[in-house]
Amino acid sequence: QADRKQTASRPQADRKQTASRPQAMNHQNAQNNARHIDSDDESPENYTSSLGFDIQRRTLYNIGKNKALVKITVKELIQCVGNWIYNRNIDKDKVNELKEQYISNNGNDYFDIMDNDTDISPAWIISIVYDKKATGAYKLYVIDGQHRREVIRELLEDGKIQDTMEILCIMYNIDNCYGENKKTTLELFKKINNNLQLKDSDIPKILIHQIVEGIVNDNELVSDKRRLIRNDVNNPCGVAQEPRINERELIDIFKNNYNLIENLSSEEVIENLKIIKRRICFRDFEDIYPNTPDNQKRYNMARKYGFWLNLKSSDKYKPSEWIKYIARPNDFHP
Repeated sequence: QADRKQTASRPQADRKQTASRPQAMNHQNAQNNARHIDSDDESPENYTSSLGFDIQRRTLYNIGKNKALVKITVKELIQCVGNWIYNRNIDKDKVNELKEQYISNNGNDYFDIMDNDTDISPAWIISIVYDKKATGAYKLYVIDGQHRREVIRELLEDGKIQDTMEILCIMYNIDNCYGENKKTTLELFKKINNNLQLKDSDIPKILIHQIVEGIVNDNELVSDKRRLIRNDVNNPCGVAQEPRINERELIDIFKNNYNLIENLSSEEVIENLKIIKRRICFRDFEDIYPNTPDNQKRYNMARKYGFWLNLKSSDKYKPSEWIKYIARPNDFHP
């Protein structure tokens, strides 16, 4: 009878023990997950871009506090490292020249520091900025070497190189390189290229930075910058839904028409924009847009927030039209 009682009690004890296991296992999983998230390997600061690689593991040598020599694959260079938006424009002729040099030399050690051959060739070393606070598609940006990056892209697309091939980069740690520290990044660009004979058009224009900042912070032009001005957080592709505008769109408007503003101050550009805005905002709807439901929504939003600088569906008032009059806004009479 004692044996029967002991035997009968076992299933109940086993059930209690079994029932407690999932809770214990869940608790253990939670602890493991917490350790996984907090680990150095995949911390938010090291986990870079959508491809996701740990930049610290690519670091070969730290040069002081804010510089390092790193080695990444060419696939990572193309997919995880963007071009700094203020960089000089890509020169297709220069890309073709570099590509022909690579092909004619059979890629002779362009990706290595030390050559095995007697004919020494310079290594391709890219200068990049690591912005761990960046919130868009990238945390790494090329500030010198964008033409070599473009050659590598074409070589990958043509199947001329393997995507596992590695390339050396000098990495500079600059947080908020598009925000409060973009002037620091610009100065770094100038120092890197100090020994080159750069054309004026090669140097990113600080005036454009000042103009964009002036627009964003001017209440008359932008009544609600949170709603109207998009950035990498809101729209990584760089295009905002009309009549909103992305900062990248603003930069491109002035970057692509720099000859129209190079003799103006940022304050003059802002004042001229206000004149242009008045020439747009007091026009009738039918004069701005064809009468469609989508255009009615755009017009209503522009009117509600008083933002008229990105009516890109309007033939007469789109940015590519008003920018022509940025130096003489009183002549703007579409």
